[in-house]
Amino acid sequence: MALIEREGIMASLQKHVENVAAGEGHCILLCGEAGIGKTALVKAFCKQQADECSIYQGACDALFTPRPLAPLYDVLWQVNKERWPVPPSGEERSVLFVNFFQELGTKRGKLLLVFEDIHWADEGTLDFIKFFVRRIDQLPCLFILTYRDNEIYSKHPLRNVLGQLPADSFTKLGVTPLSKQAVVEMATKKGYSGEDVYSISGGNPFYVNEILASYSPGVPDNIKDSILAVYERQREGTKNAWQIWSVMPEGLEVDRVAKIKLSWGIDHCFAIGVIIVQNGKVVFKHELYRRTIEESLTPLKRIELNKIMLELFLDSFEEKGEIERILHYAKNANEKKLVVKYAPEAAQKAALIGAHMEASKLYITAIEYFEGNDTNQLAQFHKAYA
Repeated sequence: MALIEREGIMASLQKHVENVAAGEGHCILLCGEAGIGKTALVKAFCKQQADECSIYQGACDALFTPRPLAPLYDVLWQVNKERWPVPPSGEERSVLFVNFFQELGTKRGKLLLVFEDIHWADEGTLDFIKFFVRRIDQLPCLFILTYRDNEIYSKHPLRNVLGQLPADSFTKLGVTPLSKQAVVEMATKKGYSGEDVYSISGGNPFYVNEILASYSPGVPDNIKDSILAVYERQREGTKNAWQIWSVMPEGLEVDRVAKIKLSWGIDHCFAIGVIIVQNGKVVFKHELYRRTIEESLTPLKRIELNKIMLELFLDSFEEKGEIERILHYAKNANEKKLVVKYAPEAAQKAALIGAHMEASKLYITAIEYFEGNDTNQLAQFHKAYA
């Protein structure tokens, strides 16, 4: 698939690889959230440079116990399969680093070394990165490291490593979401609403492509799997925050956030960029995240979280006349008395602005949730509906 809106980054990579030809080794930190297109960029660039550089590629894996020096071992046999067969010999780490560095020094022409997903790197790999980048100016090598910057929280070991790299040894390139215009053009070609696709994808290329491949009201399975994989790696407090925010389609105003338990990890959510402040509200960066987490909740958990929202904010919603929000949480919390109380008010409000179809639906809601022996009230709902 052709790259879209990535000309700037490709041009920057090309400039740096040309500098490498002059003997100026350099490191590129290519960062961005999952699905933003880092791997696609690397693949396209490596293909472009296939006739110009010796290319060696390795990757870290999301294992519970990371494979020690995984990306380095991936490339050892590529560099010299006779010296480093698979599996590699048990060389001492520091000796291995030096031997690998010296082996690259024997190569002719430009070198392109790629380590992907270093946010999953083990300590040994991080040590190698420090060792190699500090000496990279001695080699005609462009060293590309990709990682998810939104998963590098304040105490993540990679953050410490990046802070120790010499300032002139690396360039950080952030991969940004696709523009609204680009998403609209892609969706229009498929005959879908570009506005809708952009609003739920946020311009993330992976999300956009998956949505267009299986356009439906729900979240495509591939996206669900990707999001839930990230969710399962989070600490308990962060999971709790994602769950409570997943039942808020409109998010929550900044001045109301203080009522949410701090133990629910909202600060960490901000740090990794999954939950953000937008137009005065705290919301999921991607609507797809919110929908996926909400759909993963058990029925009882969804009811519990909506009850919590009513306990915390019912008075505030009433004070500001936010009847629609009360109804949303009341219906999802199965609070029938609240639904019966507020659905007619919302219906009258809708009728006043000419939204008669919506008003009828709200009266039907009141009828469906009605319990008790007050036949007069029920008759009024039926009359209003008619």
